[in-house]
Amino acid sequence: MYVKFACSKLIEVKEFIESLGWPVTIVVCCALASLLVQLWYYAVYYSRIPRYRQKIDKESSPAVSIVVVLEDDMEYLDTVVPQIMAQEYENFELVVVDNGSAPEFAETLKAMCSVNPKLRYTRINPDPKYSYRRKFVLNVGIKACSYPNIVFTESDCRPSSPKWLGMMAKGFTRGEVVIGYCGIEREKGFADKMMRLGRLMMSVRYLSAAVSKNPYRGISKNFGFPSKLYFNRKGYNYLKLNTGDDDLFVQEIAGKNNTSVIMNPRASVRQKFYGGLVRWFAERKYYSSTFKYYPFGVKTVIFTELFSRALFFAAVATLIAVQHEYLWIAAVAAVLLRYLVVFRTTFLICRRLGEKGILKFHFIHDLVSPFYEFLLSLARTLRPSKGIWS
Repeated sequence: MYVKFACSKLIEVKEFIESLGWPVTIVVCCALASLLVQLWYYAVYYSRIPRYRQKIDKESSPAVSIVVVLEDDMEYLDTVVPQIMAQEYENFELVVVDNGSAPEFAETLKAMCSVNPKLRYTRINPDPKYSYRRKFVLNVGIKACSYPNIVFTESDCRPSSPKWLGMMAKGFTRGEVVIGYCGIEREKGFADKMMRLGRLMMSVRYLSAAVSKNPYRGISKNFGFPSKLYFNRKGYNYLKLNTGDDDLFVQEIAGKNNTSVIMNPRASVRQKFYGGLVRWFAERKYYSSTFKYYPFGVKTVIFTELFSRALFFAAVATLIAVQHEYLWIAAVAAVLLRYLVVFRTTFLICRRLGEKGILKFHFIHDLVSPFYEFLLSLARTLRPSKGIWS
């Protein structure tokens, strides 16, 4: 009885497929396959971020040097340095690399160091004939550090809380490479929401890889490693490439057993981004120039998610346009199912990383980002950013 029932259903399915025609059948298969891929990314791979737990030694207090490069940035001295000095962590120093600032700035910085023993600086004298590149400047800062563990940040970033450094520092008790999160400061306007979502989803990719024990990058605004690891590798790789200090170098030093991932709203930093979407695109284009040097497996994981998302939306749009009695209902149901999973996972990730006020805009970013990433890749190929190579 059951065999006859199953056979009759198979015959019905076959007749249904034949009634659709092969072009529509292929679209149905593409929609189903891309949906399954998308559900795996959001229900399994990306959902490892909110589920991730890491045991750290709460009693240990590793000595940490913070390295930041400044150039005539009085606002940083006035606002951010006091926030760093007020961190609820004792065993640290802030090493400021003065990259050829004006003498007045250098004097102010020197005076601040004289009254605060945790604040130190090293100066690179300006050369009118030569502009010092980022990796050279960072190398100077690393050599100036007194403590064995180094946390890097940048001049446009501020700690999210007084607990930031303590949480990042304790990451060294579980691994040599410590990877944190940097979000963009909350501002008004649609552009701010899109940039914050762009930063979030970019971070989701490398954080998911890191918690899956396949780290391939950090973010230069909030990550760290021991100086001995740096010197054992004889410094940064790709020295003539002016980027890569937080991804290509991380790919050399980070492994599945020596990487610590710190994800907590209080352990993040916030970047003050100056400019709109045009500048955001230019900055993404510049810093993503290293993507072509990534391992094949990393590029495949990133490309597969973006391609399957674009394929899914194209397939369901086609099925809805066909206006078949059942297909358009199935297509709408597939979209609702995907968004149910996507929004649940994204909500949990936002809560884990301390992102607020952007979830309701996620469906827009979700639709346009595959196209955006394609334009970014095309722009990198046709018109490479200036200053990538020294």
